[in-house]
Amino acid sequence: MGTSTIPPRDTSSLVPKLIFKTFAFIWPWIWFPGTPEADVQRRLMERDGFRLISLCGYSVKNRAQYVGVWMKPTLSKHPYEAYYGLSLTECIAKDKYLNSKGYVATQFRVFNNGHTVLCTAIWEYSPGKSHSIEVGENLPRMYRRIQRSDILPRQISHFFDSENTLKYVVLWSNVHTMRFSNPPEIWNDSASIPVTYLKGAPELLTDDQLTFITKRVEHFMKDLDIPGLSVLDMQMCERRNP
Repeated sequence: MGTSTIPPRDTSSLVPKLIFKTFAFIWPWIWFPGTPEADVQRRLMERDGFRLISLCGYSVKNRAQYVGVWMKPTLSKHPYEAYYGLSLTECIAKDKYLNSKGYVATQFRVFNNGHTVLCTAIWEYSPGKSHSIEVGENLPRMYRRIQRSDILPRQISHFFDSENTLKYVVLWSNVHTMRFSNPPEIWNDSASIPVTYLKGAPELLTDDQLTFITKRVEHFMKDLDIPGLSVLDMQMCERRNP
């Protein structure tokens, strides 16, 4: 298996964009780690201002596959390193090394691939911050042992060991990642939401009923910030089309 180290790139777009990359199908902009094209594809993503924010793996017929999420803009522009295809032992050793260099883990996942436990992880340069990787069978016990006000469990993944025992790998840290501010509201209280009735709807309902339904739907959309909604009453359709 291969490894990949991804340096940071500045971002400037104001609208967040996400690109999901899977490594099981041939598709434009798919990132294939370990292939000659992987570095070229990575450089193209970075050239366009994207940053790898998430990386995970899974197994198909004992063949490791990986999924990456690239995004712009991102909350951080700090240097970061990402690795895939390492065994859990290798990944923990890599974690200790990077931690000594001022990096903290922002992603740390494991999965079974045949008789091997593989790992994907992302570390970000953030001196002064701290994290720990804990492996165990009992999550409540782990929580009670580590529970602190300044460090929280950020990510949980699991694997089965050689004795088929379920074990959890938990990333604890005091680094708040993926904490984006709330987007602006789509509808304010005074906004008028355009309404289009399907053909035949006005004939099935009285004006008061239409007004009542419209107000209820508008209230629901404004309360939950829903950009669009379609409503269908199957009972009305049945009455109209017996």
